[in-house]
Amino acid sequence: MARIAETPLVQDLTSVNGHPVHFFWISGFSKGDQEGDFLQYELTVPPESEAVILGVLGWKNLDQSEDGDCLLNAGQVQQIAIALQEQLPTELDLFIGLRG
Repeated sequence: MARIAETPLVQDLTSVNGHPVHFFWISGFSKGDQEGDFLQYELTVPPESEAVILGVLGWKNLDQSEDGDCLLNAGQVQQIAIALQEQLPTELDLFIGLRG
């Protein structure tokens, strides 16, 4: 069974100096379209890893992010796992998106 990482407690994720704060969030679901699919894995990416994640996704900054969550391919999952020093589940479809 995949580990569900707890989201760290942060005092205020809504704004810093009046600007919204966004962070990367990885979610995992059963592979394929299965009715009744539910969240099986989640991980909040530490802010210090943001630049590496942007590089893996091929984005210059957060403004280039897609709306909603993006399905990660196997290569991206592997690169992110190495960068975060985190074992990511390979038996799930993993998505990455911005939360704030």
